[in-house]
Amino acid sequence: MSQIPFYPNSKDNTSCYPACLRMVLKHFLPAKNFSMKSLNKIVAKKKGLWTWPMHGLISLKKMGFDIEYYEDFDYLKFAQEGEKYLIKKYGKKVGQAQIDNSDITYERKAAAHFTKTFKFYQKAPTLKDLKRLIRKGYLAGCSCNYYALYDKKGYSGHFVLVFDINDKHVYFHDPGRPARPNQKRTLKQFINAWAYPDKNATSIQAFKL
Repeated sequence: MSQIPFYPNSKDNTSCYPACLRMVLKHFLPAKNFSMKSLNKIVAKKKGLWTWPMHGLISLKKMGFDIEYYEDFDYLKFAQEGEKYLIKKYGKKVGQAQIDNSDITYERKAAAHFTKTFKFYQKAPTLKDLKRLIRKGYLAGCSCNYYALYDKKGYSGHFVLVFDINDKHVYFHDPGRPARPNQKRTLKQFINAWAYPDKNATSIQAFKL
């Protein structure tokens, strides 16, 4: 059983990202309390829509967190091309789901600002990267396909917090819904959800204080 704090997703099932950041903050800053309302401000969440990472990363960086962010995503191209870039990058199914669940005009502006203020590794991370970061004491937030994570068909963008990994399994908190703390998946099961729709779609947001 992990000692990492756990918090569930919101009732509308659109706050997996701020819920994971809330876990990170409580773990590294146990004396402080962060409500979901405060987390929504930190990540600049749009009500009823999926949360993009730019504001959250910048906010935690300002709070003093050591952050290693890996993703093969061109924020400048997205800022310039918007929906076109998402479809080209992820394909019609995944790209359209992101478009339908985002305020693209707002996120394009945020992406343009992000490119000027935050340095990250523009590459798709591997399990080797994930193992290295966990061993160094980071908590690793990972984007994934919610359905594939539980061996189901379909697609829904999701975010979980990985706190351990070995040669057979990945261990993580899943804010849901439904809320699923202390989950374990085989490496293959995790990769199927993490590397979706392809191996270049993996990402890691690793946090340490």
